[in-house]
Amino acid sequence: SGTHTYSTGAGSTTTLGNSTGALTIASGGTSGWTNTSGNLTISTTTSGVLALSAAEGLNLTSSLAAGGTTNSAFNITTSTDLGAADELLQVGDSAGTFVTVLGNGNVGIGTTTPGYTLDITSSSTSNARGINLAQSGAKTAADYGLYLANTSTSSTNSINKYGAYISSTGTWNGSSANNYGLYVDTASGGTNNFGLAIAAAATQTLVVSADADNTTAAAGIAFGLSRDTNLYRSAADTLKTDDSFTATGSINSDSTTAPYQISSSTVLHNVGTRNIFLGVSAGNTTLTGTDVTALGYQAGTALTSGIANAFVGTETGKANTSGGHNTFLGFEAGFSNTTASFNTFLGDSAGYANTTGANNLFVGVQAGSANTTGILNAFFGNSSGLFNTTGGSNTFVGESSGFSNTTASNNTFVGNQAGYSNTTATGNVFVGYLAGDTATPANANITGANNTFIGYE
Repeated sequence: SGTHTYSTGAGSTTTLGNSTGALTIASGGTSGWTNTSGNLTISTTTSGVLALSAAEGLNLTSSLAAGGTTNSAFNITTSTDLGAADELLQVGDSAGTFVTVLGNGNVGIGTTTPGYTLDITSSSTSNARGINLAQSGAKTAADYGLYLANTSTSSTNSINKYGAYISSTGTWNGSSANNYGLYVDTASGGTNNFGLAIAAAATQTLVVSADADNTTAAAGIAFGLSRDTNLYRSAADTLKTDDSFTATGSINSDSTTAPYQISSSTVLHNVGTRNIFLGVSAGNTTLTGTDVTALGYQAGTALTSGIANAFVGTETGKANTSGGHNTFLGFEAGFSNTTASFNTFLGDSAGYANTTGANNLFVGVQAGSANTTGILNAFFGNSSGLFNTTGGSNTFVGESSGFSNTTASNNTFVGNQAGYSNTTATGNVFVGYLAGDTATPANANITGANNTFIGYE
């Protein structure tokens, strides 16, 4: 019992040991081994294992002064260069090994064969967090809960570099159980709070569904807890949502090929100068004409260089190419017009067959419907001048006035059905209901020219 001291003179070397067998230094109380100067070395000289054991705790304490640059507080080093799979250090208990350091510098937590610089594996069924990083305390500089930096370089073709790679696989299919590859909780406490902020990249800042050119909603973005609103790539160069879209600001399109579409059909564009086209296939995206307004399905769809046209209605001015200064209003009004200019057709099918006839005014359902090349005609009333084809300089006023006129010119018919039966006669003036016509068709003027009829029949 008591204190026993074993000492040697300064500068000498003392060896305590056996050439074979084990050397045990034991104490029932508190034991200490102190060097007042120099180094204390405990080693095996040729072979064997150096074991330090304690019935309770084993404490290693260093009194290395702060700022020491030549020595380490604790240094574990082998005298040989270990292989990549050799174990430099292991920490564990009787249940298993917790930490392993291999000869190549790889550190494993939860694995004895780490394949990476830091390899963490958790198979515990009770740990809710494989890795838990918690940052707290008052800060006076930028604070990062987790900071990852990858500054490695390579000149090898077709290999990718990742600042961070996250994989979440395995069966996780319990009722209402979601699998999140990355979940960012609600940010709070700042002057401005951002759940996720990404600095601008040189090529693209964010790529969704980067594994393949997917075209399904599942490969897109969902919004809200119920994920009932989506946005995704439905085809090449096409962004789609299966839900409603509302904009409180402007919606702009810089495209000159298909600016605004519904069900893959262009419905609105303003290609050219001072033009506006509204309706499926209204106008086209290659025209050069200016000051054109076309509203309706295929209104002005064949336009090329025609200028100052106004087409309103389904297929109005559909065949018009270079004809200019035309106004067509009504279903298929001016349908066949191609190069004729200065025409005004108002009414369902008014001027339908007109191709090159110019300076005509047709007002009424089917007014001048059959006119093709006739010029300088004015027809007012439903079916007025209905069958006129090439006749010119005619004025028909009244329902079905000049109804049967085909090639006759320079006629003036005023009144309901005035000149109804006239076909090829020219230079006639008929004023009144059925003027120049009778209830008996055989007595009606058909080919007589230069007549003036005033009054009923």
